[in-house]
Amino acid sequence: ARQNVCRQNCLAGIWVQDQAYPLLEGNTCENNWQWLWPGLVWLLLLLLLLWFPGDCGGKHKKKEGGENGTPCLLWFLGIAAASTAKHLMDLLLFLRGNKQSGIAYSESAGGTARNNTCRNNQSDGIGLGGEAKPVLEGNRCMENRRHGVCYFSEGKASGTAVRNICSQNEASGIAVGGQAQPQLEGNTCENNTYSGIAYLESTGGVARQNVCRQNGHHGIGVQGQAQPQLEGNTCENNTYNGIAYFESAGGVARQNVCRRNGKHGIGVNAQAQPLLEGNSCENNKKSGIAYFDSAGGTARNNTCHNNDSCGIYVGEQAQPLLEGNTCEN
Repeated sequence: ARQNVCRQNCLAGIWVQDQAYPLLEGNTCENNWQWLWPGLVWLLLLLLLLWFPGDCGGKHKKKEGGENGTPCLLWFLGIAAASTAKHLMDLLLFLRGNKQSGIAYSESAGGTARNNTCRNNQSDGIGLGGEAKPVLEGNRCMENRRHGVCYFSEGKASGTAVRNICSQNEASGIAVGGQAQPQLEGNTCENNTYSGIAYLESTGGVARQNVCRQNGHHGIGVQGQAQPQLEGNTCENNTYNGIAYFESAGGVARQNVCRRNGKHGIGVNAQAQPLLEGNSCENNKKSGIAYFDSAGGTARNNTCHNNDSCGIYVGEQAQPLLEGNTCEN
């Protein structure tokens, strides 16, 4: 599928499912939205029930004034329609919450999506569920109501996202949920409302040489029980932290550059226990590396310089192992 324009569709602009492996190249998928069909279902149901109000109390005799009661059969038809509408609504809500994207992959779909533009969709620019494993290369996902690229929370999606631009989305640039373990390499995630890249739940995989800048929360956020490997990323000019760990998150952050962020270069919170190794944290508004709550893990051979507060801060009940770090200026 090459150089198609898919816009203002009620579901996804392009939907790839089962074991399909298409090449999607140079398509524009925009303004796809999610409210029309659920609204129509409920409107039809309401009209049906208003048209057949029913008298299903077992009294089919004539009412006062000579008006016959509506037979129970019509009322049961209304109930049947309501049940059908409910199942359809459940399906549409599932689609709305998970597949309402410019491009959507589900089940075991794969293939390649290259140089597509996915913008202003009511859900994600590109959404991946099930065990989908496509290659996403050079796509522009911008101004979507949720994420630029989203690996859904109910799935185990994987595959590779390389050199995509995810900007000005109302949630995160790239969100990795469920048990997804994609490889994210060379992507630019900037000016998103939340994080440039967000790891949630039990996710993993590798994020390598991505640029995450000027995002509303963090450059890269890791939470839940996520255990990603973050390597060689640049996280700069984000509102809060360059890299932030929460809850029971862990994994490895190695040789990342975290600079000029509004709070810390790397922040480790709650019970998170990552390995931080060989990172450069410089010119941040607070600390280069900061530990809070009951956080732990290891910080080894990191360089923290020219930060406005501490090189490395350890507060509350945090107990990290600090080894071979350089904190200066």
